[in-house]
Amino acid sequence: MAAYPYPVGGYFGAGPGVDVGQLVGTMLGMVPPQYAGIVQSAMRQAASHWSSSTSSGTYDPSFDSPTTSTPIDNSASDAAAASAAAVSEQILNDDTAMTASMAAAEQENDAANAAALQTEINAGN
Repeated sequence: MAAYPYPVGGYFGAGPGVDVGQLVGTMLGMVPPQYAGIVQSAMRQAASHWSSSTSSGTYDPSFDSPTTSTPIDNSASDAAAASAAAVSEQILNDDTAMTASMAAAEQENDAANAAALQTEINAGN
């Protein structure tokens, strides 16, 4: 019989005689007693392998940097940047030209409105 037998009611969803201690131990990562010897043996073997390791644990900078330098070709990104700059400059020039055209059209419209107003004044309306 288990260490902590617990009589289970119908609401628990498990059969009678559930070992709550083993259930909680399993949820907390504990090893059931029948497997404890196997786990301890495995841990001892792993520890012996760790202690007999040939690694000195020192830093080797050759792993961090390549032995030969590779030239980087930036021509594609340089061309793309130059193209983007040219497009941006063209957009700015187009905006400037449109602003100047609108200002000229507004001046012409103001002159036409003034002439129409003068005509009405002269006609006596």
